[in-house]
Amino acid sequence: MANPYESSTSTDANVDTVRHDRIATARRRVQIAILLYLCILPLNILFTSYGELIPYDGLPLVILVFLIFGFAAISVYALSSQIRTKPTTILMTAAALLPLLGFLVLLYATTMKPDERKHA
Repeated sequence: MANPYESSTSTDANVDTVRHDRIATARRRVQIAILLYLCILPLNILFTSYGELIPYDGLPLVILVFLIFGFAAISVYALSSQIRTKPTTILMTAAALLPLLGFLVLLYATTMKPDERKHA
């Protein structure tokens, strides 16, 4: 006898919907990381122009840059773990921690399409 309180939709459709929601959220985070990367140069100009007014001469900029790199790496890991295999995920996450290569990885991550072989 079927449970009248269960939904009538199949669980495969629910799993696909949840997966697509996670991919969309991860892509949004990657796009935010790209915007933060683009903010590094204006922040650098700001901190060098007004460096004498800010104590510890650039330490806040270094902390902000490391936070941006960390957020970018976490975002790339979240997206690529949903789309790619584990070795590719680890490689892309490690590359996201490098300054210029990380920006290229972020740009590539926004164009990734789901690999159907992984979740087939």
